[in-house]
Amino acid sequence: MRTALTLISASLLALALGCGENKSDDSKPAATEQADKADKADKADKADEPEAKETPTGKADGDRYQVRGEVKGYDEASGQLAIRHENIPDFKNREGKKTGMMAMQMSFRTAEGVDGKSLAVGDKIEFEFLVEWDESPPIVVTKVKKLPADTALEL
Repeated sequence: MRTALTLISASLLALALGCGENKSDDSKPAATEQADKADKADKADKADEPEAKETPTGKADGDRYQVRGEVKGYDEASGQLAIRHENIPDFKNREGKKTGMMAMQMSFRTAEGVDGKSLAVGDKIEFEFLVEWDESPPIVVTKVKKLPADTALEL
């Protein structure tokens, strides 16, 4: 009887040791191998993507818009540029939904390096602004280019 118990105990111990996790890399389960392959493919895809560029606000790119408008004023103390701009059909709201923005007058903060002092009321301009909803203020003019005085705008 004692021999039978010893044999049963030894068999159970061998079975328990044999069922332990295999730490060897060359016998990974299929699901783990598939996950590793997907991770490597994802890393390869990201290697082809361009890096996020720094903006005048020091953050990665948000949504940028090229718009035309007319200068209505510039406040040097606050760096605020008042512009009556054309319709922006592809403007996205805070949730990322394309809602558009109708033509209107707005005041924009200007990024460092944007010279609002060189602009006069009535100047027609093309400008770029950056929208980063998690910033304050969320909208900043990053570039300004004067247009010819006879440029027709749809305001």
